[in-house]
Amino acid sequence: MVCVALVVSASAWGQAGTGTEYDDAELPVAEAAGDRLVPAELVIREDVVLRPFEARMFGFNWNWFFANPMVVEPETNVLRDDFVEAMRGLSVPLQRMTGTESQYFQWRKATGPYAERQPFSLRPFHGSPAVRVGFGPLEWVRLMRRINPEVELVWCLNLYQDAAEDHADFAELMMYDGVGNPNGGVDWAAVRRNAGIEGPAPIILWELGNELDEPWHQDVIPDVEAYIERCGAAIEAVRSITPGARFAAHAVTAPWSEKKNLKKFGPDGHWKEWHRRVLEELGDEIDYMVFHPYYAGYPIPTVYRFVSDITDDIRRITGSDRIKIYFSEHARWPPRPSDGRPWSAYFHKSHSLEAVLAVSEFINLGHSRNDVAMMTYHILHGGPWRTIDRRPDGEGFFFTGIADLFNLYQSTMSGAVVESSLAGPETDVTSDSLRLSALVTRDDDRSGLTLFVVNRSASSTRRLRLTTLDGPYRLTDRWTIHHEDLDAHNTADDRPLAPRHQAYEEPGVLRSLDVSPQTITVLRLTRDDADAASRTTQR
Repeated sequence: MVCVALVVSASAWGQAGTGTEYDDAELPVAEAAGDRLVPAELVIREDVVLRPFEARMFGFNWNWFFANPMVVEPETNVLRDDFVEAMRGLSVPLQRMTGTESQYFQWRKATGPYAERQPFSLRPFHGSPAVRVGFGPLEWVRLMRRINPEVELVWCLNLYQDAAEDHADFAELMMYDGVGNPNGGVDWAAVRRNAGIEGPAPIILWELGNELDEPWHQDVIPDVEAYIERCGAAIEAVRSITPGARFAAHAVTAPWSEKKNLKKFGPDGHWKEWHRRVLEELGDEIDYMVFHPYYAGYPIPTVYRFVSDITDDIRRITGSDRIKIYFSEHARWPPRPSDGRPWSAYFHKSHSLEAVLAVSEFINLGHSRNDVAMMTYHILHGGPWRTIDRRPDGEGFFFTGIADLFNLYQSTMSGAVVESSLAGPETDVTSDSLRLSALVTRDDDRSGLTLFVVNRSASSTRRLRLTTLDGPYRLTDRWTIHHEDLDAHNTADDRPLAPRHQAYEEPGVLRSLDVSPQTITVLRLTRDDADAASRTTQR
């Protein structure tokens, strides 16, 4: 019997107080390690296609503050060759710019010849000093196209500071490809061309602000009506330059927090009033509702219950499911130390094995739904999350386990996601006791299946029985991410979360397998020939 390792302990999620999102969360007690054998059944319905494989589910969010010293040479806007080469090791189909800093970013001062750029603070909310910014919007476009010529971009408009004319000028800078200067003043399209970008930037979506329901924006956006007004002006301005522009509006940030000033969300003080008003007023103008789930504080099924509430309102208010959900930020929020140490002592917990398991479970559940259309993981670099990080000696870069996870999914997924369901203890995707999750994709020519299985239990090996396979199938490849220590994480000198691969050549129909604790397992099943159909094996 071949044991197939999996990872994820729903166990030690950390201590309460991992961030403002979790101020009111009561986190589960760590599950003790053990050695139990618990049965489960995976039912696969190959003929029921849920959705095509979508690379837009594997995007990344950026950050101006951390990117500038990492991506360009000092005191220039010249891209660093070593960063470009390092990034070629990570699939980057979709990129978003950016989070909180987007509402303070002054794009005019970060555009044009470097010597003519005006200093400003990338993080005024943290008191960071004004600097001349070398890595601006056009450098971002040039970088992403060097890494992936087919990349798609999401731009987060600054609704907190910029006016409609600023949005129109920025759209001209990034998208205008016609004759003349539509807005007058600076010929922004010429500025783009002078920077070496001939055609429009590959922006597929314009995000309407970032978390503008939060209290630090109340001086400008005191309520949802003010947000809607700014959204409407921004939509009109951008479409005056690029008529086919698509937009995403925000739902409430971290609605589970009881410490929010709920009255600003509507007369009833309920978090749903915010997105309901947005949908009522802007439902014909937008294509996505944005939600920011930071999980493994609250269990992932809890987070998805909030998503379901938004989706229900989309259908009820607009009369269709055309508007989809976009997670423009998602990640595990690292807990804060309870022993007086700085938060940075726990930053590795955002990309440790425990975090990688949580992210994998989040991906599995998201791909199994029709309402979730796009995701950009927070964050590519910097902060606690660090998908790519600089080596301590400053010579080069390395990838964390998040990069290993994303590359594994994208290199093995194909075709379409098909319907599947798990039965057995801790398999209910609507229950906070979830520990075992699975995602199944089918090749377009039906020659094979790929199974993505996450076992977050620290104590239970799951004996997984496969049923209703339109087989026969044999196991040809297995990849696992596993470690005995949930705290294990990649460093500049060690890569414990690298996927391990094993190939199988012997014939035989796969009927069941053992899934180890704390392991992510990817199984490649290939349709077998008629002779092999007479042989049944258990692995």
